[in-house]
Amino acid sequence: MKVTTVYPSVVMRISCPNCGAEGKVRKEKPPQGDFTVVCPRCKDKFLIKINVRNFYRKTVSIPVHYSPYDIHRPDDKRAREATIVDISQQGMGVESHRHDFPENYFREGNSFTFLFSLPPRKELLKVQAEIARIIPQNNGNTFMMGVKFSKLDHFTNKQLGFFLWP
Repeated sequence: MKVTTVYPSVVMRISCPNCGAEGKVRKEKPPQGDFTVVCPRCKDKFLIKINVRNFYRKTVSIPVHYSPYDIHRPDDKRAREATIVDISQQGMGVESHRHDFPENYFREGNSFTFLFSLPPRKELLKVQAEIARIIPQNNGNTFMMGVKFSKLDHFTNKQLGFFLWP
C-alpha cells in the first residue's frame, strides 16, 4: 500500500501517491492516528500517515564525524565522515556511505558519538545519539540514519536552539 504523510489538521491537503490527484480530507477533529483513503480519480487505496514530530526540523548539509566509540576529535582513526541532512532539537538525519564498521553496529537502539559544528560558528559539538531508524539509499552503498539525541549538555542544547531559531 502506498503512503503519504501529513500534519494533523481539520482540513488536510492530500496528493494521491499513485496518480497525483490533489484533494482535501476534512475531519471534525484533527486525526490522532493514521488512516486510509480511496482516491476518487484512480480508486487506489493509500495510507495517510500523521506526522507527530514535536520539534521544528531544518534541512541542512553539515559535515559530521561519527563512531560507535567515544571519540573526541574528528581526526580520530575510529571516526567516519558523513553529512547531516536535517536536524531538530531532538535528533538528526545523517546520510553516510557504507563503512568498515561491522554490520551489526547499524541497528536501531545502538548508540554513536557525533562531532560537528553548526554554521556560522566553529565550536565542535559532541553529542551521543541512538539510532532510531536506518533507511538504505541508492544501490546500497549509502544509507540514511535517523538518530535521536540521548545526552545533550546545556551548551549543545543552547547552540541547537540558536541554530534552529527561525
